[in-house]
Amino acid sequence: MELADTFDEIKTICDCGNKAIINARIDGNGHIVTTGAQVVLGGNDSYIAMCHRCYETGIREHKIIKLHGQ
Repeated sequence: MELADTFDEIKTICDCGNKAIINARIDGNGHIVTTGAQVVLGGNDSYIAMCHRCYETGIREHKIIKLHGQ
C-alpha cells in the first residue's frame, strides 16, 4: 500500500449547495447505478458529484438525474 506525504482535498459542491462527497454514476435513463461494475473506464461523462442526502434521495425515490451539459 502506498503512503502519501500530503493529502489535498478537492472541494466540490452538490447541485443543492452542500459539500459533495459521492461520485454517483448515472445510467442512460438518468438513474443512479447501484449494481454491476464498480467503475466504468472512459465513462467520465456518466458521473456526477453529489452530497449524501441527494444520493440517498435519488436512490430511494428513483429520481431522474440530469448530468451537467445535458
